[in-house]
Amino acid sequence: MREIIVSSLKQQLEIAGVDTLHLSDKEAKLFAQFIEKQAAFFDAVCNKKSDQNPQLLLLGLLTKQHVEATHTLESQLDAITAMHDVFANAVGSKQSDKLNADSVIELSLITKLWLMLQGNLDMDFSLANDHATQTAELLSKALRAHSQEIRTELIASFYHGKETVPSPQWSNKVLNWVKSITKAN
Repeated sequence: MREIIVSSLKQQLEIAGVDTLHLSDKEAKLFAQFIEKQAAFFDAVCNKKSDQNPQLLLLGLLTKQHVEATHTLESQLDAITAMHDVFANAVGSKQSDKLNADSVIELSLITKLWLMLQGNLDMDFSLANDHATQTAELLSKALRAHSQEIRTELIASFYHGKETVPSPQWSNKVLNWVKSITKAN
């Protein structure tokens, strides 16, 4: 049963293009943890709101996760900056730049998934770009990198999702299959 639940959440992300989305090794590891942690919640939401498109329910989940990940990083930013300074003084700035807190990687991952889904759902680019810009500015403070480079990487996820829009026939078959599994349980 657990694998079916995991497959339901992961399946919705695969429809949006996650299986070909570029993720770092750390992001891929956090992605697996995200699937495991959120699968039961997503399944419960899908069961409770079975009349709604699972992709829109996924958008709600990712929006919630993005807000939480943003808040977490904002609350840890001073500590992360201080940690970078300590490492830079101890081992040099090249080595300290390799240090990334989980909250930084989590926000990057969630933002990529969220923007990918927005692109896949053919949502407004300007809104996605605004979110990518705001997130990139926050990430740039933690990573000590240029926000424009980060924004470009994040917005690439939006275009990735836009390019992986499945045919309606395939999408309906997959959605009907997922609904039949969740109703059977």
